[in-house]
Amino acid sequence: MINSQTKVSDLTVADLETILVLVTSPDTGQHAAMLLDTRQARVFLGGISKHALYYQCAHNRIPHVRQGGRLYFFKDVLLQWKIQNGWQHVSLSSQTQPV
Repeated sequence: MINSQTKVSDLTVADLETILVLVTSPDTGQHAAMLLDTRQARVFLGGISKHALYYQCAHNRIPHVRQGGRLYFFKDVLLQWKIQNGWQHVSLSSQTQPV
């Protein structure tokens, strides 16, 4: 059972997929933490390329969760990360470009 004490590392792929369905379903009426897949995260991060996203994750520069060979992102964590990094686009270089 998933509750507020559940650690992300304890979740299975099925748990994450269930969460994705819950947060994307308009009739749940719940305000769960928004879990993003790579496509949604790329859009949220300003349309960065798939390669740039995977590169940044491989170098632990973007907060993410890897489960079952897939990457997932919590929208609120990405938002905090964007704020802490000055709302800048992610690039492959060590310096980021302003939006």
